[in-house]
Amino acid sequence: MEMTKEELKELDRLSKDEYSDVRQEVAEHPNCPVKILDRLSRDKNGYVRCGVAENPNSTAEILDRLSRDEKREVRQEVANNPNCPIEILDRLSRDECIVVRLMVAMNPSCSVEVLVGLTVDPDKDVSVEVMTWPYTISEEATKSLRSRKETATPEELERIEEMLSLAELGVRFDGKSLDLSKIDI
Repeated sequence: MEMTKEELKELDRLSKDEYSDVRQEVAEHPNCPVKILDRLSRDKNGYVRCGVAENPNSTAEILDRLSRDEKREVRQEVANNPNCPIEILDRLSRDECIVVRLMVAMNPSCSVEVLVGLTVDPDKDVSVEVMTWPYTISEEATKSLRSRKETATPEELERIEEMLSLAELGVRFDGKSLDLSKIDI
């Protein structure tokens, strides 16, 4: 629904409110213009930045900036945003925070290559989440996994074995082909 000039003016006024919860509501507003989101993405309050990060109107540039935020909650919301570009999800898949990586694994826009990389995540919750996704482990991907067993660390080897077990059990993965040649395990 298109906003009137008066409504946009009011949203702009509220985006400068002294109370952070008001600015957060503006950041989460489904019709919040990019210009306001851009300004709020630099807000001193982390919850306001979280609101921007979860807003589907946030641009790739805004999400990229917020994906480098010092607050993990902001990075989590970026990782959870279904419009988050693959390149940003790829970077966040290596975030120091387990919850950020878990949100990447749960993002419906996450690429198969990023998901495959997360199968060897040091945190079991992340790798298990990835293994519940509906993707197909192609024959080529299975061969690639087997070839990586030779150089894998014990932890990576365990995850690779789990993926291979799923493939042997005939786990169906939506027909998407996994290109593991681009993934560092």
